[in-house]
Amino acid sequence: IPSFLYINQQNTKQLQTSVLAKVLIDDNGDRETAIYFGLGTRVAKPSIDAATLFFRVDLYHFAIGLSYDFNVSQLHYVSHQLGGPEFALQYLIKCPKSKSIMYRGRGKKLFCPRF
Repeated sequence: IPSFLYINQQNTKQLQTSVLAKVLIDDNGDRETAIYFGLGTRVAKPSIDAATLFFRVDLYHFAIGLSYDFNVSQLHYVSHQLGGPEFALQYLIKCPKSKSIMYRGRGKKLFCPRF
């Protein structure tokens, strides 16, 4: 699963790229159990700033993620080559598998894709 994020704010430009592998353990209709793992980089002009390891587990309606950011730029002298851990907890909304199905609420339609 590739991912790209480009940020441009005044004089600061940053590109984050990552690639995750998904291992589907169980697909039980409205919820699935899966494990994700992968690598990423962050490029801040003019060179690679950081490398990242990712791990995530989807269980029932929750996603629990852990990543570790390794500083590979000149700042690694200041940070003593220590990175930064990140923890994420997400609630996954029950979405239909078919993209043609839409939720209806308050007279509005909401497209709910599944990623």
